[in-house]
Amino acid sequence: MYALSRALLCCCCLGGGAFALPLWVAARPKGLQHLASHGCVRSPRLQRATSAARPSVRMAVVPLDDVEVILEQSANWNFLLVGAALTIGGIFEFAVEQLEERVPKRLLPVVKQSIVEFATLGFVGLVIETINHGSGGHFLGEVSARFLDEEGFLVERFEELHQGLFDITIIYFAVCTFLILRITAQYAEWDYERRTSYLGFKLAEYDWKQGVDNSSRAEKFALRGWNEAARKMEMTALSTKDTYRQPGLLGAWITQEELFASYDTRVAEFLRFRERFIEQNKRATGASLPRDFPFSDYLQEQSSKNLKELVSIEPFTLAKMWAPIAVVSVATEAAGLWVGAPRTEEAIGLSAIVLVFLGSQALLAGWAFGNFFKLRQVKAMLRPQLAQRDSSRGKVRRLLPPSYLLTGRSEQSSWGLLEPIAELLEVPFALAPRNEHEALFGTVGAAGPAYYLQSQKLVLFNAIVSIAVFFALLGEGAATSYPLLYAALLPALLTILLSPTTFLMYSWATAVEQLRDEDALSNVLRAQREQGFRAKLKTLSRLCDCFEAVAGGSCFLGQAPSQTELQAGNPDVLLNLLTVFDMADIDQEGSISRDELASIAHNLGYELTEAAVSDFFACTLKGQTAGNILFRDFASAVLSLSGNPSPTEVEGRSARLFGFFDVDRGGAITVDEMALRLARMGLDTAGTEQLFVDITGLPQNTVSCAEFGAYLRRIGFWKGNRE
Repeated sequence: MYALSRALLCCCCLGGGAFALPLWVAARPKGLQHLASHGCVRSPRLQRATSAARPSVRMAVVPLDDVEVILEQSANWNFLLVGAALTIGGIFEFAVEQLEERVPKRLLPVVKQSIVEFATLGFVGLVIETINHGSGGHFLGEVSARFLDEEGFLVERFEELHQGLFDITIIYFAVCTFLILRITAQYAEWDYERRTSYLGFKLAEYDWKQGVDNSSRAEKFALRGWNEAARKMEMTALSTKDTYRQPGLLGAWITQEELFASYDTRVAEFLRFRERFIEQNKRATGASLPRDFPFSDYLQEQSSKNLKELVSIEPFTLAKMWAPIAVVSVATEAAGLWVGAPRTEEAIGLSAIVLVFLGSQALLAGWAFGNFFKLRQVKAMLRPQLAQRDSSRGKVRRLLPPSYLLTGRSEQSSWGLLEPIAELLEVPFALAPRNEHEALFGTVGAAGPAYYLQSQKLVLFNAIVSIAVFFALLGEGAATSYPLLYAALLPALLTILLSPTTFLMYSWATAVEQLRDEDALSNVLRAQREQGFRAKLKTLSRLCDCFEAVAGGSCFLGQAPSQTELQAGNPDVLLNLLTVFDMADIDQEGSISRDELASIAHNLGYELTEAAVSDFFACTLKGQTAGNILFRDFASAVLSLSGNPSPTEVEGRSARLFGFFDVDRGGAITVDEMALRLARMGLDTAGTEQLFVDITGLPQNTVSCAEFGAYLRRIGFWKGNRE
């Protein structure tokens, strides 16, 4: 469907330019005269048509340069027009590709949905244009003359509709792009914090162990690590401290911190929700999530469905909002209702259509702010609290449950003095809440998530249409007579600017506590298991390459070691290197000796000589063979290894990894064999059985060499080691 929509959109772009021009020329003789009179098209056929239309017009003979001679031929204009259409299609295709490259995999369905809707709008516009300038134009003229006594009325309305639909299409795509990129940037920020915080903690642990008498005080370091992590959860902004602040007509405001929160504030809030989510999952299911659980991926997975629904166009749903406005507009225009005296009308310009438009903008602003305030309040009540107290060991911090559980106050007023009106609108959609979380949505209760998603959708599309209407009125010259039109544009712009922040708050309100999405959680854990296994294999493959190189008497470095690898490399690979390093660090001093390095090689099936061990130290320590290897040097050296094997090397390395797990050399890997090998290297064995299902597609406990190799190719394991 997505590919079909993009092809259809290209056809609309190309077809609109190639077929609309002949229809336009055939339907409008005046167009020939206009083109000929300006010297733009001077083909003999057009000149003959122009002479027939206006016999008295004589063309002046003017010397032509080379460019004008080329433009004399109508065929050349066809090529130019088709070339322009192809250029527009290419620009659009490039923009879509750039958007897809910047969006995470889990949000790609949202991009595809927006392209589908964009193609739909383009197709509808093409149909309207074809009807208006084809044989349908004559029919519309007859109907208009018979019932309205004005032959061109319906034709003009269709032209205005086509132009308005084109404006809506462009504005829709721009708004979707802004919304997706803004939300993607926030998810990327959270994911970066998740991936680097634990890695930084582990690196700091090894550095700390180098201090005097620190290696035997792991409990003290763990406590220091928690306090460091909890310190990042502190939220000092006034807007985030006052959880119970109630907006209303006299106190509704949006602080700068809420719209443009600092990095520390956003990270603190994310870490609180993440820590609470992990703790709550263990309490609910008895299973512990891994400490590096990708909570940001879970939020993306959960919100992807909602964001896809937000950008989808449902004509019947949108008609629920615009039908009443259309009725009011028609009734007002038919009754000839004017506000104020004629003099006031001339000064302020409150005609029927402008009156309805201005009134709708006031409703739009109130609607957008109402959604924002309500979801902000729900998120504030769901945010875990951080308590701290002074002790002999310094400040001790503790994460407490959210406010709605601590206070027992679930129903929160977010519309202030307008709350009775909000309740009146919510009553038809109300469902009894099933828990305290659903009660936070107020009158709608259990229908709260669906209700506020549709509310965001309607207000967003009304903002898009409002901007299109503004440009339509501006094109008619209405801005000169109606200066309030410029002020009426502000609510629509503010609505669009608020939409990413409002949606992110909606994601918090519907993804945590008692509204956790188990399907999304399962999908994320499955993906993390696959990525973790791939990282484990990469770690083992890199180490094997290093040991094979030094065993052959050569240095394994493909380039000079760089400390930036610790920041730019894949944290999953680094964390697995940390695990292997920690396993080999028998004395827990934060460094690896010659004997400990030989132990790592032995576990991988390599028996290194003293000379090979010396070569490894020389490669890692830049020529030195004395002393121990610190983790930073170890990881930087291993990650500097080239990761683009040839097709022949791919087969050999796949067989080598398979042989590593095939302990009994029976030609198949069992679950127990893989778990034994991973445990021997100190790597996590959780999810091994499910991994076999992912490899074979069946619930079986063995994997053949062919299935193992096919799985590595399917997940793109050999497409570079630097992810």
